[in-house]
Amino acid sequence: MPRFAPDIESVPRPVRSQELLDAVNHRVVIADGAMGTMLQGRDLQLETDFQNLEGCTEILNDTRPDVIADIHDAYFATGIDNRIEELALKGAKMARERSEAAEEIDGRMRWVLGSIGPGTKLPSLGHTSYDWLKQTFALQAEGLIDGGADAFLIETSQDLLQTKAAVNGCKQAIVSKGVRLRDRCHCRTSPQATGPAARRWPRAEPPTVHRCRTPAGRPGTVPPRSVSRPPPVLAP
Repeated sequence: MPRFAPDIESVPRPVRSQELLDAVNHRVVIADGAMGTMLQGRDLQLETDFQNLEGCTEILNDTRPDVIADIHDAYFATGIDNRIEELALKGAKMARERSEAAEEIDGRMRWVLGSIGPGTKLPSLGHTSYDWLKQTFALQAEGLIDGGADAFLIETSQDLLQTKAAVNGCKQAIVSKGVRLRDRCHCRTSPQATGPAARRWPRAEPPTVHRCRTPAGRPGTVPPRSVSRPPPVLAP
């Protein structure tokens, strides 16, 4: 039989496969499903469920289709692809609760900065589109507003188009929620630079500010910054 390269380009894609390809080219698609981990949490028996085929989880498609279907349903019910706003809200809410707890101790006001970015998808390099990033950041900003953030902190961004998407996403959330928060941008010019830099707002007594990074919501004290400049005006 002669050897030749298969011509797959002439083979049409199914509609659903094409829709998946279109989706990953325009937005972030979450691919989740640790099937092995979920199966280990079930009370499955080697002799009956696995038919003595140790480690052969594929046999469960035949012997325990109810378990496999239930795991699929659990992942879809979680809806991780649409939890941006929910996770941002939880992160901001936790930071707000701890800030208020600290205020009760000494009476000093604390502020919560809702941390946005940077993410791993850079629109300038074609990883994703500007419009999709803007809508994603808007959802995150809405969650931060609902969670009680006092300001937005767009930080550690190396892609100015990504920064623009975050700034305008925040503006969209402000209009949507009817709550105006201050936004501050923190951009890096070195790809090796990591971690937050010192930030200060001019006040007689330096305030204590906490960051809430979603989804984990890690509050931490941010040192003050000596000069405050208004962010650039970016067209949507």
